[in-house]
Amino acid sequence: VARLGGGELHVSARPRATLARRRPRQSPSWGSDDWDCLAAAVELYHNRLLSDPRALSYVEGRGLERETIERCQVGYVAGDELVAYLRWRRLPVQAALRTGLLRRGGDESMAGRVVVPEIRRNRPVWLIGRTLDESLAPKYLGLPGTKRLLGWGTSSHERTVHVVEGVFDWLTLRQWGVPALALLGTHVRPGMVDALRRFDRIFLALDGDAAGQEATQRLLRDLSPIAVPITLSGVKDVAELATRPDGSAHFSRSVAAAACGLAA
Repeated sequence: VARLGGGELHVSARPRATLARRRPRQSPSWGSDDWDCLAAAVELYHNRLLSDPRALSYVEGRGLERETIERCQVGYVAGDELVAYLRWRRLPVQAALRTGLLRRGGDESMAGRVVVPEIRRNRPVWLIGRTLDESLAPKYLGLPGTKRLLGWGTSSHERTVHVVEGVFDWLTLRQWGVPALALLGTHVRPGMVDALRRFDRIFLALDGDAAGQEATQRLLRDLSPIAVPITLSGVKDVAELATRPDGSAHFSRSVAAAACGLAA
């Protein structure tokens, strides 16, 4: 540039710094301490739920049975126990910071939430929590990183799967022994769509509100012809069926009706 312009070249450090800030930051892969930390947290939170009357009453009030709570390792984050527990387990507190379980100030990121882990190959790989305080936002909060398809570890080998929107929808179907995946919202990334294409049949049982119906239509478009919508009359979502005596039968009839409509 100096030769072409015939003058001196003056370079400021400011543009270089600006470009560096714009460069996407790559998250380092977790080490063994990080995975062990997450597993320890899931164990701690699960044991806390079983001994916390308020949190246990909440999940049981949503229709979950004790066997489901234990099998899915549902937990509750009291918010003041993780650091001491990790030290007792001789695990580095820094691992909890790297995984997002702890914030820089020392607070537990999931404090006050019922948490559900995604288990793959017999170990937790991610965590999402639902607040017990309805005034607290956001209602649902996941650990940092890519949002997972909840239930992939237990349902990816199936030929037919039932796709729902929320955590408690998924827990309800797990309780009934129905292969299921939860989108954890209505925003579906292209990677999720690609993953869903491995199944022979997908029954879509998203929420009945406008956002859920819009997401259903997008998935029908992207996953045609393997996707089939389910209509759940009288309820907003699958989770509402968990507290009804005929909930499981209601869902089975809805799936059968959708399958019959497909055959017709």
